Amino acid sequence: MYMLNDISALKENIIDQVLEIHLKLGFYAETIHLYYPVRSVKNLVDPDAQIHIKDLISSLRKADFGFPEDLVFLYASGRVCISVPPAVSAYIRDNYKMSDFFVKLLTYISHDEHGHLHEDPANDTESVIPEDFQAFLDNTGQPYCIDIPSGSEGFDFAVRFEDPDYDHYCYCFRKEGGHITYHRFTPADYRELFGNSGIIDTDNDTADHP
Repeated sequence: MYMLNDISALKENIIDQVLEIHLKLGFYAETIHLYYPVRSVKNLVDPDAQIHIKDLISSLRKADFGFPEDLVFLYASGRVCISVPPAVSAYIRDNYKMSDFFVKLLTYISHDEHGHLHEDPANDTESVIPEDFQAFLDNTGQPYCIDIPSGSEGFDFAVRFEDPDYDHYCYCFRKEGGHITYHRFTPADYRELFGNSGIIDTDNDTADHP
């Protein structure tokens, strides 16, 4: 019978997803349902394992995540549904916090003066990353790199920080109607979706970036 070796990455991701919901919508004493592609769950728990989805779900149900109540795992329509009970949601709220960058990002996007892009059609650099948003990234004081995602997902650019302790996610951004929207991926999911093409390493461009 298959046994999970390490659930720490999945636990961290669940915590981050719940904190994101709290940050956007506030806390409600209701069950939160998180939906993951099967491959994303495998990437988080054991990316190299050849395991049937039934065995994966069974192992997740038996795993000890260290929460005050058990999570509920279901498989449906090609996705893994993880249900987080209200007691666990409250426990996460009281014992964990979102990364500083993510809090700043949501604050930035939520303000019209920042979330609305002021693009100059004559400025070629705007086609990669808007100037005001680049200034926001520079103000974090953290070295980062910019990627131009390939494929049909429709993202204009992506940002990854060099220090995973600061924030380890890959953030993809899309410019829509003068505003900027985001989606964040784990590094493994990002590599599977987009590869490593189009990287601009800002650490080697000290004139323009930290």
